Amino acid sequence: MKTSCELIRDLLPLYYDGICSDTTKKIVEEHLAECSECSLILEKMSVSLKSTNSVRQESEEKIFGGVAKKWKASLCKSFAKGILLASLCFILFYAGRYGLCQANFIAADNNVVDTTEYTLKDDANNIAVVLETTDGYLGGTIVSETDEKGNVYLSIVRPIIKEKNRDKDNLRVVYTVNIENKNAVYYGSPDNRELLWDKNTDLPQIAYEELQ
Repeated sequence: MKTSCELIRDLLPLYYDGICSDTTKKIVEEHLAECSECSLILEKMSVSLKSTNSVRQESEEKIFGGVAKKWKASLCKSFAKGILLASLCFILFYAGRYGLCQANFIAADNNVVDTTEYTLKDDANNIAVVLETTDGYLGGTIVSETDEKGNVYLSIVRPIIKEKNRDKDNLRVVYTVNIENKNAVYYGSPDNRELLWDKNTDLPQIAYEELQ
């Protein structure tokens, strides 16, 4: 019994994909050997499927290529943001550390600073002030401010977080103040001050070398 072309053409996709039974495969091949029309359909089917697969592959490559580019760009942006954030944290950390532990801007209270004042020999325009802390903390610098009345205010300034001196030594600073055209010299601020010298104060004389 001869198999009809209609049935063979229904079986061609299964035959082309290789998922039909051996019996079906034999029937299809016997028919194709005798039927040029069905053989031509199989050839067209092969060309069509190859073309479809090629288009699909190109489409997938474009899609995945675009996704890969976007992912790479996103990764680069994330990496750059990470570097920027890490740098910012690093800067903030060291800026905070410097501000808390190294920057001197907190004035030492009057009650933790002992002062000794001298008139310098052979130098009528300058006096020497020895400032010594008594709380055992390290570090600090001296600052001087002069108001419009000719009053000089001295202060020892230190960081917020101070380092305790294990040897219990005190900070000692020798500071020379020019008193020419000055009214008075104080330790502290205008609101909380201790007089060190004014025009009516007689101070003991000393050579600057003796203070070192």
